[in-house]
Parts: sequence; structure tokens; C-alpha cells
Amino acid sequence: SKKDDPNTLFNFPMPGDKTQKLYIPKYSHLSKNIENFKPNIIILPTPGFYGLIALKKAKEMEIPICPVLHNDYESLASFYWGGFLGFIINKIFVWLNRLFFKPADITLIMNDEMNRLASKMGANKIVSIGTPLAKEFLDKPLKPINHKIKRVLFAGRLAPEKRIDKVLESAKNLPNIKFAFAGDGPLKELVMKKEEEFNNIKYLGWLQREELIRELDNSEILVLPSSLETFGTAAFEGMSRGRIVIVSPEAGITNWTDLSSYLFKTSTKKPLTNILKEIISLPHSKLKKISIDSARISRKLTKETIAEWIKIINQISRKD
Repeated sequence: SKKDDPNTLFNFPMPGDKTQKLYIPKYSHLSKNIENFKPNIIILPTPGFYGLIALKKAKEMEIPICPVLHNDYESLASFYWGGFLGFIINKIFVWLNRLFFKPADITLIMNDEMNRLASKMGANKIVSIGTPLAKEFLDKPLKPINHKIKRVLFAGRLAPEKRIDKVLESAKNLPNIKFAFAGDGPLKELVMKKEEEFNNIKYLGWLQREELIRELDNSEILVLPSSLETFGTAAFEGMSRGRIVIVSPEAGITNWTDLSSYLFKTSTKKPLTNILKEIISLPHSKLKKISIDSARISRKLTKETIAEWIKIINQISRKD
């Protein structure tokens, strides 16, 4: 939400991460907007204050809801708060998700690995669904991948769970390769400090979608070595632009078989630097094939995902 969002009453920084905010909505304003919109179904993507109001309105208007489990809140709570505070915050998220899941006929999850979490929180029928790509990633003509690997891009939140330290370590180990960081987060200052220290590191700040596409097209590799990644939209976006993508095995995108075979994956035996060296040594014909196939499969999966979303929405609406 933007600061001038008419639905927002006020916001305050998230405990443990000042770069993220909790938004408190104006109840009457948001309530009226939902009533005027006259939805047939309400999708609840996050268990926050906006979601609670939407849940209340769905009950009042007697329309079905479709909650989506996006995050492993227990792991996130331990990352950012730990101890007793982390325990309390996790319990709050679990309680909120239970409120969302109990009255729902279908709960959506981002990958099959989250099935156990959703069941634990009281979800009934659970369906795994992908994330469709934004139109801009598909519409802009593809830029062929360069013959030589010159630039690596990280795009996402600059946060501990994204393993920014591993990307910075690779930049130090590979001084002839440029490393660009797009995003914001609690580790922003660290990246900016390293930018001053090393000639091959550049901090780009938070990018709009068109700017991100430009930066992807100007890179050969996208890295997302997160220790906690429900899906990994940035990786999917990178594939759609025909870039070579490296992820950690924890990324939910690796559970999608069609995509997984085109991804390079880190491991304890193969850290990020080693995989980057491996990719640099590959013949251009091999990289070109991965690039073309990645773009093709991500477009195919987006079409299938949109069709699946429409099918589920129609199914839930008809149950009402």
C-alpha cells in the first residue's frame, strides 16, 4: 500500500525489520469499497488487518472466500524475532490463518511442500497453484543471452533469509564478474558498504517492474540462494526473460517439475561460487538452449496457471 492510500488509517514499522510496515485500514472506507464492488468471491492472500476486514465482510455479504498460504510464518518468526517474541508472533499468525482456513472450501498453497503447514492450521481441501507472470515480462521481446557471462543480478528483499552474504561472498571470489543488487531490506546498508569496498558490486535500489526487466535483460544470470523461499517469483521472472537462474533447493519453484530441470541449484557440496564458475565454463550453445527453453516453459506455465486460477474461482463461486 502507498502512503496516500485512501483505505489506510496509519502504518508502523514491522518489529525487527523497519523496511517493512504494517498497515491499519480505515474500516468504514474499506468496508464501503467492498460493498460497492459487489464481489462474488474474496481472495485472502495474507492474514493481516486488511484480510480480517475482508473476512468479516465476506461473512456479512454471504460470499465465499479463498485464502492463500504464502509463507512459513514459523520459520520467518524465528529468523526475525526468535525466542519468546518469535513464539508469540508465530502463534498470532497461526491463529489468523486458522480463522481464514476454517470457513473456506479450498485453501491455496504456493507449492506442495506447504501442504503439511496448511493442514496443521486447519485447512480443508488444499490445492497447490503457481504464480502467473506479470504481462510486461511476457510482452517485451526477449534479448538473446550474451556469449560471455559478465553480470549477475540479485533481485528481491535484502534480508537474512535471502542469503545475501553468499552473493556478496561470490562477488568477492569472482572479481571479473559484475554483481548487481536490486531491492530493499534490513541488509541494504551492508550491500552499500560492500559497493564501496569492491569495484564489481553495484546497488540498484528498489526497482519498478520495467526497470527490473531492463536489469534482467542486461544480466546473464539471476541468483536467488534463499534459505526460505515459498515460491521464488524473481527466479520465475528471470526464467521468463531467458536468463540463467540459480536457486537454493529450499525455493518452492524447485517443486514445480517443469521449471526445476532448467534451474541450477546450490547445495552444501556446490556453493554459489562453484555453480557460477561451472556456468561460466559452459559452452554458449548450452547456455543458449537453457535460455530459450526457460523462457518457453515459463510462458507455458503462466498460461496453465491463469487457467487453473479461473477454474478454482469458478468452482468456489458455484459452491455458494
